[in-house]
Amino acid sequence: MPIAARHGKPHRATRVAPAQRPVRTAAEPAGTTRLAAEDAIGQPIEALHAESAQLEQLLAMVRDDRVASATSVALSSDLDDHIAGIDSALAQPGLDAVDRDRLWQQRVDALRQLVGIETTNRLLSARGERFNASLVSID
Repeated sequence: MPIAARHGKPHRATRVAPAQRPVRTAAEPAGTTRLAAEDAIGQPIEALHAESAQLEQLLAMVRDDRVASATSVALSSDLDDHIAGIDSALAQPGLDAVDRDRLWQQRVDALRQLVGIETTNRLLSARGERFNASLVSID
């Protein structure tokens, strides 16, 4: 079931299935040496790909809707939608390297936040507590 539907929220962005997510490929002539592409902060793009995959695996292990509060569900849903939007942008043809690297960094950052929320839910649940922070909108 799609993440947004699971939370009873309208789906804003199209979720890109893992098999359809951008895969880094490089057509290089035989015998060439390629240096790792780096993003704006100097982290190799390969490291972002690896961290993204690790965070997705961790998220699959720690996510448990039984321990989620309404606040954490709302936060998680927004981050899920944000990640889906990034995945859609990464799947666009003709994306230049700078934009691609920036999107991968944003994806890893969003996954870090999402894993943080879900692991906090698990920790609080283990202690018999719930995440009940108030959400505020300042216009």
